[in-house]
Parts: sequence; structure tokens; C-alpha cells
Amino acid sequence: MSIPALTKTYHTHGNVPLSSTSTLTLAYQSVWWALKALLTNQSGIGGEQSGTRSAGSIWTHVASCDGVSVSTVTDLWGSTFDASKLVSNASGSAHSWWKGTNGTHDILLDMNSSTVSTGRIGMAPSGAFSAGSTTAGPIVASDWYAGNATSNSASATAAYFADANMAGAKVYAHLVTNSSDHSFQFHVSRAGTGIFSCLLSLQVTSGAADSYNRFFLASNTASGRGAPGQSAVSGASGCTGRVRNNTAHKTAGGLTAVTCAGLSVSSYTRDSLTGLYWAEPVEVRDLTLTHVAKRGVIADWLGIGAAAVGLQVDGAGAERRVIGDFLMPFPGVTPII
Repeated sequence: MSIPALTKTYHTHGNVPLSSTSTLTLAYQSVWWALKALLTNQSGIGGEQSGTRSAGSIWTHVASCDGVSVSTVTDLWGSTFDASKLVSNASGSAHSWWKGTNGTHDILLDMNSSTVSTGRIGMAPSGAFSAGSTTAGPIVASDWYAGNATSNSASATAAYFADANMAGAKVYAHLVTNSSDHSFQFHVSRAGTGIFSCLLSLQVTSGAADSYNRFFLASNTASGRGAPGQSAVSGASGCTGRVRNNTAHKTAGGLTAVTCAGLSVSSYTRDSLTGLYWAEPVEVRDLTLTHVAKRGVIADWLGIGAAAVGLQVDGAGAERRVIGDFLMPFPGVTPII
């Protein structure tokens, strides 16, 4: 059976060079700035583009902090990379954060860490985040929240943004969006390694009778081949699902399974008879002690075995890339890895 064609219309903005990787700190700051610049569809940042980007996939500034002041008018992270505006520090100390909206949801980028590898990404319905301050990023006081850490807390962090191997390397950022539900996937790659070392993704699943079927998936940064992989995308150390009414995440995270045909992606191997890789739709499930429910299927993602990282797979004119344990939409641009 051939790989099915993509069901969504995608826009790809890939191979955007990081502003600076001369030090690990600058590489870390550059990843944050590239994420903001790509989400807001900023011009003049380089790279290659394919397809038409939908208006609903473009995020606009709501509020920002550069570690010195907070503004709801001016984007303090600026239209050009300025390391002095991207201050990383633990919550309780002055640091930078950025909040944007696509009209339906708000997204938070919070550099709330004293290390140069961690931080907080959050998502909530538009207007749900608090105002924030120079020493504490916004949090969600009510409704639901999804993020890359297992707590809706100004001090929660998770490691997804930079690793030591980025220093001095040629590093590129990539964003793929779709026009129907405005999901996105953000990757970082290092030239000559065959590695995508970061995955941040907002996905709206289909086929679930749950109006809260939006999930923020995040994968650990890693220097080894095959990352990001399923083991990092589900569980307490990886992605988190939506949380209603500010309730705490369940044991092992609010979202504890990303599966293919009921099997975890990491358990996939080649077919013993044909030697070919399995390729199955990726399902999202909520598997807690008190609740087991299918939360839908991620559009156009396929779970696979340990295929060669970065391999291009064509099906009925559609283009996907092997990124960790997945075939993900990456049409129109050949990523530098």
C-alpha cells in the first residue's frame, strides 16, 4: 500500500538560519527568536517557502517582556534579533517572555530558566492568560491549558530548545502550518548530522467527540539520531494535553499515549516478512487511571519504525520527512540536516 496523500493544504517555511550560534547561549536565544519570527510570519528572516500561508496560522503580538519592562503595544523582542532582549532566568527573577494570539488561541513563549536549554511553552483559549510581569510569565487562571511542562506554573520548565552541539554549528529552524485548522510544527536541525533536534507542535486532532481536542506536543532536544521520538512526545517528560479548569495533570502527564494502531510508536519495527517499515496513522489517547478515551487522529502524521532520519517519502504527490519515529508533512522544501 502506498503512503496516502496529504489531506491538508500546507505552507512550509524552512531552512531559516539561526541568527547566531557562536556560543550555546546565543544559539538558545536564537531558537526562541526564530520561533517567534516564524509564528508571526515575519519577513526578511531568510530560508525557503512553499505554499500559501493562511491568515489563521499567523500569530500576532499580545504582550511581551524583555526582562526590563512589559508591553501590550510594542513587541519588545523586536523585528531583528537582539540578544539583550532575550533574557533567560528562573521565574522570580527578571526574564523575557512573549505572548501571541491567532484569534482563537493564545501562545506563550517563556524563557523562565537559568540554563540555556529549557523554557516554557503554553497554549490556552484567547484571553485566558494572566498579564505577567518582568519576573513571572503569564499563567492560566481558568479554562484549559496545554504546554510543554506538566504544570500550569510560572516556574515550570522543560528541555526542548538547545543542546551543546548547537554551539558553532550551522543550525536551521523550520515551520510547517496547515490552512484548515492552523496547526503548526516547529523543528530545529543541524547541518551535516541527519538530526532534527527539536519538535514543538500544536495539533488539532480529528475523529474525536471532544471540543477540547487540541494538543501541544513537545519533544526533548537530543543529539542522537532518531530524536525526536515517541518516548519523548508522550508522558510526563514530553507532551501534555489540555487541562480543564486549571486542574493538575494526571500521573505521567495529561496526555499519555501517542499511538499507531493501538501500539506505541517506539515499539514499531520492520515487518518480519517484507522488511518494510510500518506506516500507520497517529492516534492521540488520554490514558489515565480514571479515564481512557481516544482523542482523535493527527492529520497526515504517520508512525513508522526506525527509518533513516530526514528521508523523503512521496505519496500521490505529497511530501513527508522522517522526523524521529514519524513521517511528518514537510512539503515543498528540502530541509538542511
